[in-house]
Amino acid sequence: MGIVAKQTLSNSIIIFIGALLGAINLMLLYPIILPDEEIGLTRLLITFTILLSQLASLGGGTMLIKFIPINNDGKGGYNGVASFIFLVGIVGFLIVLLSLIFGKPLFEFLYSDNSKLFIEYFNFLIPLIFFQILINYFNGILHANFQSVFPQFINEILLKILTTIILIIYSFELIDFYEFMIFFVFSYVIASVVLFFQIAKQNKFSFRLKFNDLNKRSILKYGFANTLTSLASNLTNRIDVVMIGSLLGGVIVLGDVKDFNVGLYYVTIYTIASYMATLLEMPARALANIASTVISKAWNDNDINLISDLYKKSSINQLVVGLLIFLGIWVNIDDLLIITGKDYSEGKWVFLFLALGKIINIASGVNGKIIILSKYYLFGTYFTFLLAIITFFSNLFFIPYFESLPNNIGIEGAALATALSVFLFNFVSFIFLFIKYKLQPFSLNTILILGVAVSILLIVDIFSFEFVNYLEIIVKSLVVALIFIPAAYFLKVSSDFNRIIEKFFRLFIHK
Repeated sequence: MGIVAKQTLSNSIIIFIGALLGAINLMLLYPIILPDEEIGLTRLLITFTILLSQLASLGGGTMLIKFIPINNDGKGGYNGVASFIFLVGIVGFLIVLLSLIFGKPLFEFLYSDNSKLFIEYFNFLIPLIFFQILINYFNGILHANFQSVFPQFINEILLKILTTIILIIYSFELIDFYEFMIFFVFSYVIASVVLFFQIAKQNKFSFRLKFNDLNKRSILKYGFANTLTSLASNLTNRIDVVMIGSLLGGVIVLGDVKDFNVGLYYVTIYTIASYMATLLEMPARALANIASTVISKAWNDNDINLISDLYKKSSINQLVVGLLIFLGIWVNIDDLLIITGKDYSEGKWVFLFLALGKIINIASGVNGKIIILSKYYLFGTYFTFLLAIITFFSNLFFIPYFESLPNNIGIEGAALATALSVFLFNFVSFIFLFIKYKLQPFSLNTILILGVAVSILLIVDIFSFEFVNYLEIIVKSLVVALIFIPAAYFLKVSSDFNRIIEKFFRLFIHK
């Protein structure tokens, strides 16, 4: 567990810094510098990039994590596993490329009315997908070698710093929006090149075309299953953005071209609220990168005790930090949504629905990783794929339903559909692991920390805070932290949380 704790701490710091940079970019710089429809365009492009790169590479990163530990020869060849998976990704990219070229009329039919700007920049998907495949691939090699910190730095910090730089350059009118998008794509090129040189420097990969010793059928079978799982999982979490861009807005009577980008405006509101909800998963993301490798090895060693320990600790640790972040955001939600001068207050209930889904997800620990890396990975595949279908149809129902309600614009329905899908996934995963392995992540501490969170919400609601915008955010956040952190510490809900607090105070006292 030493390597997990060490790398999780490093990843947590990186993710925290990355989250701060992301908040600065998405919640401040983007709204101040770019029109809403252009912000929505970048979010929609990123969503399709993630989905299609996962499909093209057959989940190459996860395949590497699964098969490199089994075939690690210490020379970077991995008995040809890495080379074979790389070639699979190239073939997959070519298939997706042809699909985009010949399928463009379908995208025009779906998006030309509400997200016309997306169609104008549709071809930017091709380089974005290609370099995202390379990034996923290089990340997988490093993760499989228990090196999760460097790729985490690239994904969470470098890419966001590059985005900040591009936004600042654009704000000084040194480039136009088309050139902004060129630089936006080029940031992915830089990330993939830096990752490649890191692998080459450490001799973690040598290309070979001999695959005689490989069980290629087993690798491809796992790859197809993992692709369905990952794609379905990503669809469950991202199909809301895809459908909002297509379904919502409608064309307002012929006039300004912006009228044809109302869907992108709604995407902007939704993604800002969604980003705030995503912050709850910071500790989960930090743990997941290294935990996947540890769980894979534990299954190979049949070490069910290690898996159980990681399952329980991931649940309570993620829940403690996630609830603290949720409280800090929710008590300030009204101020945060107008902080740039633009009014995104329609995203309030979007955040709440999505945040409740995130709380359920983080409280459930690493259940998905345990299933997909076990011998029952096909169960995870089939169920996640079914869940994606349910999510699609629930979005198809809830988006128009909420759009028809007074004082709603439809994006609330997408958030509710996503939250319900997350609950269903974690509920079934919990039942499955309990029946098959007698594994479950909850304890009395789970109830205690949830009680603390509810109590704080009631306390903050009783008192009235009348300050200017920024000062009110600071005061409310301090009130939450000064109640929550001591309560969690003295109730001893998490030994890892207590160790971090004690370490912090020792450093503070010594200084």
